[in-house]
Amino acid sequence: MSYETDLLSIVLERVNSKHKNIRLLMFYSPKDLEYSMGWEKIRKLYLSGAVQQKRNISTPQPITLQVGDRSYSLSIKDMKGWSGTGGLQSLAKSVGFEMTAKSEMDDYKSRMRDGLEAMPAIFAAYAMGDVDDLHEIYKAFVELVRWVQADIIGIPVEDCFTEDNIPMTTGSLVAATLLKWLHTQGTNKELMQFAMRKLGLLDTSASNYDYSLKAYLHATSTYRTLESLEIALLSGQDKLLEQFYKAKYKYLAISQASVNYFAGVTCDSAAFSAIVQGGRCNNERPSEYVCRIGADIDLQSCYGSALRAFVYPLGLPTVWSYRPNQKRPTLRKWLAKYEDNLVDNLWTATVSGDLTFAQDLIYSKLVTQYQINHAALGDWDKNYNDDHRDDDIAHIAGELALIRKQIRNGIITTDILKTLKSVATNNEIKQLLDMELICAVAYQTSDQVSSVDEWIAAVIA
Repeated sequence: MSYETDLLSIVLERVNSKHKNIRLLMFYSPKDLEYSMGWEKIRKLYLSGAVQQKRNISTPQPITLQVGDRSYSLSIKDMKGWSGTGGLQSLAKSVGFEMTAKSEMDDYKSRMRDGLEAMPAIFAAYAMGDVDDLHEIYKAFVELVRWVQADIIGIPVEDCFTEDNIPMTTGSLVAATLLKWLHTQGTNKELMQFAMRKLGLLDTSASNYDYSLKAYLHATSTYRTLESLEIALLSGQDKLLEQFYKAKYKYLAISQASVNYFAGVTCDSAAFSAIVQGGRCNNERPSEYVCRIGADIDLQSCYGSALRAFVYPLGLPTVWSYRPNQKRPTLRKWLAKYEDNLVDNLWTATVSGDLTFAQDLIYSKLVTQYQINHAALGDWDKNYNDDHRDDDIAHIAGELALIRKQIRNGIITTDILKTLKSVATNNEIKQLLDMELICAVAYQTSDQVSSVDEWIAAVIA
């Protein structure tokens, strides 16, 4: 093979396929991708951003492939995004598929030429095994997802993912599944989608942003009642309304209280709402140790069970944040004004301050706004060839530290506040309440409605 090797063109010329849409299955092999199109073609696609490499190799939009006088629409489906840190074989096992030839060449992993010469027949079966198996693994994974969505979650079968539209990373798959489930919570899915988009933010980098903005302004000003919107949807005559639904949104109504959203806020302390208070299991006695049988306190399935009991807010939160030159209030003043209007477990406040007493409840996050913004916006300098890199925006660089007489970017929640009021002395609670409020986010009682349909009607009005 050489830089000019273009296997796709060779196959399409010989097969004379009538299919115009091509799904190119792979498992993270840039070299295979190069040989499938030729180096010059794939180089241009990489440089233009038409083919991207993050958690897997992907085509954000199908690319046009010209072979002779025919045009094809090509989408790369890299299943590496489904496997986490595992390989293709572990992905196969997770869907109940056995790759019989996968381990035959393990002794020759670093010297495949020797394996080819020593065992040509086995090498051929090994080389073709991935190609033969990819399609079966892909189909099995899609069927597993469809079963979970339909039978376990309750999403209508017609709305479940198919082989053509399934997201290719676990993160996007979970997020899109949640969105599909939310669409089923109202009596009319299209009205729910309208409300989600009305409270959303368009993606200004989209190629058709200007047209989408026109559609957004038209739809949100024209349709202010459920009846008028339902009539328009039934008629299907409003092209701008159609574009309103098709437009690319950077954030919807459910994602503007997310880590991604807040981490991208610059020149405003709201960015500190992106901090996630995790990792409570720290070694606070590093000079002491014991050697005996122990229990892992990170209980299996505990996290998932807790998530099932959470209240999931729908809509936009209220945000309190400050520019660099603004004076910030104390936690005491903020609570005095808003505490009666806060919904338990649906608010968070980030605070900083010095103390004269020792505390061991509130952890500090030693992080700057630059580090927070860099987690969301600075991926230009990530090493995407590093399999161990951390692509999770929630894992913002900075130390989680327990500082006894100081709190820096500590997080106050319903439970933390209740605990402080229960156990702190009068002097301690005074000092804690006098800490500076960096930012806060809350869903307020005054904004609460009794049902999803009532929420939809309020948003559309």
